[in-house]
Amino acid sequence: MKLKIFCILVSLHFFSFSSKKVFAQDENKDLKQQMQKIVSHYIEILPYTTGVKELKSKKERMAVVENLRSLQEHFKNSHNTKRLKAPHLTPSLQVMEEHLTHSVSAVTHASDSFARKNLQTLSTLCMSCHGQIQQESLLSHESVLASKKKYFEDSLDEANFLFLTRNYEKARKKFKEYILNSLREKNTDRISEALNSLTALHLQTIYQPKELEKDLLEIKESSDELPNSVSYFINTTMESLEDWSKFDNKIDSDVKFEKFINTHLENLKTRSPFGSTLTESDLLVSSGVVSRFIQEKPESLQVPKAYLWLSRLEDKLNQNYLYSLSDIYLKKCVQNYSHTSEAHDCYKEYRKNIIIAYSGSAGTFIPDDIKAELEELRKSLEK
Repeated sequence: MKLKIFCILVSLHFFSFSSKKVFAQDENKDLKQQMQKIVSHYIEILPYTTGVKELKSKKERMAVVENLRSLQEHFKNSHNTKRLKAPHLTPSLQVMEEHLTHSVSAVTHASDSFARKNLQTLSTLCMSCHGQIQQESLLSHESVLASKKKYFEDSLDEANFLFLTRNYEKARKKFKEYILNSLREKNTDRISEALNSLTALHLQTIYQPKELEKDLLEIKESSDELPNSVSYFINTTMESLEDWSKFDNKIDSDVKFEKFINTHLENLKTRSPFGSTLTESDLLVSSGVVSRFIQEKPESLQVPKAYLWLSRLEDKLNQNYLYSLSDIYLKKCVQNYSHTSEAHDCYKEYRKNIIIAYSGSAGTFIPDDIKAELEELRKSLEK
């Protein structure tokens, strides 16, 4: 009898394990399909973000709007997948959905330049979100690149697409290739953008400071007459890499996370007119470390503190979204961790940001819906 019960329990265990495995496989398959559809619709918008095409006719605008609405639908369908519900990705997903809504309105009603700016921000937001994911994509977009080359204004657009679709190694090579070719041809229009993207890839996403040092050295030695801005960027970045090249970015415990914050982020000021004492490299490495900590330790008691710091880092790194990812992190901190002391800090910073955003020479005028949201957040802290 005992043997029978044991056999039944073992069978149930393996059935449960097998069911979870099948469910996980089905979920990954569904997410993969949704992401393939998202890429296909994004590709149709791409020439309007790169400037290869302009929104000249009503027909073109409606085609772009149709693709934007399809993106909305596929992101909505991806909502319930476990990977996208992860704490480090939900804020980005919320900003993406809000920005898509705004983009539909902009493309439908706004001027060409404003509509294009919205679409460019969409690309930047995609890169920012994917920049939090270390793993290379398993999806191949070679056929897309081969058939849609005409959609890219230059090889930097191609590099950005590779970064966006998480083909990191190919993106790295393409960024470097673009920089070297631009220096050779004395075309410096977008070199800063390419250098920033290459640096973010190496420090924030895949964390390869030594490889970045090699790439920057190769770029530096490629020309005897580097533009001053390029020379300054390379020299200051390489100088800041001296400490980070020895740093172990595996923060796998609450104690290590607390030590990292106290050691590296103590001097980070929030919304200071004098900026931060941290370099761009410091901010990128720190953002990657904090984001990965939330990703790998979602149940940690330090997650609300991580949201607070990620908001501060995001505020310094990216200020080009119509919807602030920094503010979304603060709201998530309050909404999901209202019982913590960090939630009170997050609320204070969010409220301060709102007051600054709606203040001008004529005074402070906060819209009623924003006031109601602030009050709702404040009340959640009292529960």
